[in-house]
Amino acid sequence: MSIKNVLMAAVAVTALTAGVANAALSLDISGTGSTVGTKYLNPTTGTTAEAYTVANELNLTTTSSIAAVLNFAPSSATSIGIGNYLVTYNISGGTFDTTLVAPGSLTLTGGGTVTSTSTVSATSISFIVNQASANLTGMSLSVPILTGTGRTPISITGGVQTTGSLLPVDGGVIAPVTIVDYRDGLKFTATKADLVLTLLSSFKKFTVGSDLTQANIATAVGFTANTGTLASDVVYKSLGGSAFVPADLVTAALTIGGDLTSFNVKLGAVTNTGTQGADVTAVPSVITADSTNLAALKTATDFIVLAQKTVPVAGNESTYTVTPVITLASGLTPLTYTAKSIGSVTYEGNLLYAPWVGDGANGSTYTIRLGNRTGTAISSVKVSLVNPFTTGTSGTVASTASCEVGPLPASGELLITGTKLVACFGAFKRSDVKILFQGDYASVSAKLRTITAGITTDVPLGNGTAVAKAD
Repeated sequence: MSIKNVLMAAVAVTALTAGVANAALSLDISGTGSTVGTKYLNPTTGTTAEAYTVANELNLTTTSSIAAVLNFAPSSATSIGIGNYLVTYNISGGTFDTTLVAPGSLTLTGGGTVTSTSTVSATSISFIVNQASANLTGMSLSVPILTGTGRTPISITGGVQTTGSLLPVDGGVIAPVTIVDYRDGLKFTATKADLVLTLLSSFKKFTVGSDLTQANIATAVGFTANTGTLASDVVYKSLGGSAFVPADLVTAALTIGGDLTSFNVKLGAVTNTGTQGADVTAVPSVITADSTNLAALKTATDFIVLAQKTVPVAGNESTYTVTPVITLASGLTPLTYTAKSIGSVTYEGNLLYAPWVGDGANGSTYTIRLGNRTGTAISSVKVSLVNPFTTGTSGTVASTASCEVGPLPASGELLITGTKLVACFGAFKRSDVKILFQGDYASVSAKLRTITAGITTDVPLGNGTAVAKAD
């Protein structure tokens, strides 16, 4: 090379390294550029890389490998001039499979030659490139990537430098681009419904606009693919481009939490015994999907129903949850799902609250008096402890449940004493008491009387909005 040509090459390199600080050397995310797991990092138009998303359900090992073609694109066909350059790829979150690295792992587009590898490690690979003409348009690294088992997002960065002085070329270091991330392949959903037991049927039916012999406790129950905001953003069940699909769900069982002693529970139109309409003799807790239910679960279109028994019995207030237990296709391990709330069943009626009611252990006596101002009996009065100091252990119901203490006779009274509350809940020491009655507020008078060392205190009761106050 003549002295003139050497000087011209030096001037060209100096111009490139000094005058393109804002140039756009970047990881190519065009539709014909970089791929991971055989999928383009940008399958549609745009400028933002869309990482290859691996399902958290996929079994990974220390040797799990994903194919990648990672293209560095100069800002223009002439932005990297004649000369020798160091092209470097750095990785974080995963590692390069160094056993397959060779000069041929880097492919140049538009001209130039890869003369050798410079550095080869699990986290950084660099190559010496000789550029004989100013028309280099791309540099593509084809090296498998080891994902590891930690499910850490994998990103790539790097850059181009002159070999002698290691001056940055065409913008310097490339900002990190995430090429692999992780997300659950399946989402479990259950839309809750809060139901009310009717008054007219002794709490054997539901009120949801009208009396029903059965009612949905949850709708839209099942699994959906965990897609992103773009239609192209899918979750893959393999490292080779196979998408997670509903068919990968093989079996499913739903564990129902809550008081089911008074009802049959169904998934769609089938009871947990598999026979429509049959009473469940044991307390049901698990519903196993059959072929029909499973198809509906795969599209999150199934529902969970509470239904009357053949001979209806009075229902109990309860909150409910649902937890799926599933099996997936080979190579996939199901996630552990947390219980999802699917609402509650409550009694229809009006509420009163009696504050600071004791069980009599402190020597005081406590009496809640309800008076019926009408000539119509109120058939049901239920009490429950709001915040007991001690959870009862010897009562007829749990301290968190309701206890029937009615009826309230026509034009009569009902006395709810500390002794009666102990019979319901056991020794609770003290608590606020919630009273649910089947009547209007105008029909009932309510007062709490406390006698301590011969001193009597009366407190008219409120409903949570109107506060109870001493006379």
